[in-house]
Amino acid sequence: KVAPYMGVASPMVAAGAGHTIALRYDGTVWAWGYNVDGELGQGNTTTVYSPVQVKSADGSSYLTDIIEIAAGSNHNLALAKDGTVWSWGYGPHGELGNGKTSNSSLPVKVIGVSDVVSIAAGYYNSFAVRKDGTVWAWGYNNAGQLGLGDGTDRTTAQQVLGGASGSQYLTDIVEVKAATWHTLALKANGTVYAWGNNSHNQLGSTGSSSSRPVQVVTGQQGSASGYLEKVVELDAASEASDNWGTSIAVTESKEVYGWGYSGYGALGKTGEFESPIKVSNINTAVGVALGGTSNGQFTYILKEDGTISSLGYNGYGQLGNGTTSDSSAAQDVKNVTDIVQVSGSQNGYFGAFVKKDGTVWTVGNNGKGQLGDGSAINKSKPVQVGG
Repeated sequence: KVAPYMGVASPMVAAGAGHTIALRYDGTVWAWGYNVDGELGQGNTTTVYSPVQVKSADGSSYLTDIIEIAAGSNHNLALAKDGTVWSWGYGPHGELGNGKTSNSSLPVKVIGVSDVVSIAAGYYNSFAVRKDGTVWAWGYNNAGQLGLGDGTDRTTAQQVLGGASGSQYLTDIVEVKAATWHTLALKANGTVYAWGNNSHNQLGSTGSSSSRPVQVVTGQQGSASGYLEKVVELDAASEASDNWGTSIAVTESKEVYGWGYSGYGALGKTGEFESPIKVSNINTAVGVALGGTSNGQFTYILKEDGTISSLGYNGYGQLGNGTTSDSSAAQDVKNVTDIVQVSGSQNGYFGAFVKKDGTVWTVGNNGKGQLGDGSAINKSKPVQVGG
């Protein structure tokens, strides 16, 4: 997480359910695809098939000085270099964090949190990590996925609690990743905490669901032997209605471990796993992303040579190997090299990648123009975003 501390934007993409957003080096944000809830930040609800620049809060200029972005299912977050957070799109559950439960087609300022260095967006909820290592949450909370000890939605940012009881708060966090029903947090010491629904073992705790953080364990199924350690990156995904949740992590040794639901092989095997298993035989991973919804999850693994491997559900061609066949074995994503960042769709079936040259490439479902190539035709090999 170098960029937030440096106050300089790094190029990145974030994939929602039917829309995509991108951050340029100059701190501007661009969006394309589905816009019925104002996801594109244009002050309207018109869907577009190629990038448009996200406007400012008053609609008279453009959002600037942004250093990080995140996309939920139908809402977005943007972190400004002054440590404030801005949001737009779908808002009925309070996920915009402005004290309201309505949509906004222009950015609004999140209330209750400052000095933010990292952000994350789940299906209908949002998170921020402050400079002091604390975590703040708002939005949908029916499964305790906000980590506040209850199941009540919030419309402004609230501090995430610590362990199983008491009034302590979660600290020393460097990254959060959120899905529909559960949330993951990475501590500075490389350990991982999780909270929310655990019906498919996505918390990695061998226990029940929890509205407060629990530490992810290791060991054989049914018998924890220790805690997951030396993690450098995380991601989470889950199906919107049936609680199928999946979690994944990259370690210092550049291996990938996953836990939770893997019905279509997103974790390299089919089944459910209550503690982390090694995903594929890849030992050169430098990044990872999950995506998917009701039919199943899929995984992108970014390797140190700038290529991508993919596995899991592939009904829309999102694995990028030129087919629509599911695979529990790692596949090579075609057409792209020199990749520096990968993103899987929140509650959708497509992916987005950033190349070293700053171009954006997308693959998979394109029914709402989310691939940004000017069409609504699905692609089973990555295409470059126009504009």
